[in-house]
Amino acid sequence: ISVAIEPAAPRMGRKRAPLTIGDVALDAVVDANVLRVGLRNATKDNVEAVWTITVPARFSARIEGHDGSLSIEGLAGGVEASLNSGLGGRGGVIIADVPRGRLDLSMGVGDIKAVRRSADFSSAVVSATVGDAELYLLGHEIVAPHKPGPGHKVRLDGKGPDSLSLKVSVGDVSLRIG
Repeated sequence: ISVAIEPAAPRMGRKRAPLTIGDVALDAVVDANVLRVGLRNATKDNVEAVWTITVPARFSARIEGHDGSLSIEGLAGGVEASLNSGLGGRGGVIIADVPRGRLDLSMGVGDIKAVRRSADFSSAVVSATVGDAELYLLGHEIVAPHKPGPGHKVRLDGKGPDSLSLKVSVGDVSLRIG
């Protein structure tokens, strides 16, 4: 695990909180085979962090973040990720490219783009409260009518073991399966 930190840029008229890099520390706690990592003495107003976490492909991951973007590659054990991007006026992006496993991705403001290489799934749901949703199976778009209003939702049922759920409040979401 590595993390690069730097002072955060001022946001929407707020002054940047003072930061002394020496005051920020990496916290790591293992509990029942779960590793939790975070930054101590850091807030979204004083630190911007770039995390690089490398694990074996068979692992699963649960990731929670505030403003920012997230890229996930190669995890086959399943991914649950949530970003509250949009606070302070900046949207984020979640990009995932996984061979198989459960996907549960959600974001406040921004875009989600995911590829799941295996076409074996139980259900796939992509939804945007305000924005567009796209679902592709084996290169073919699954067309769902737009209901009145600013959002869109596409759903498809399969016969496999893993559920796929991608949700964004404001933004666009795309899932490609197989």
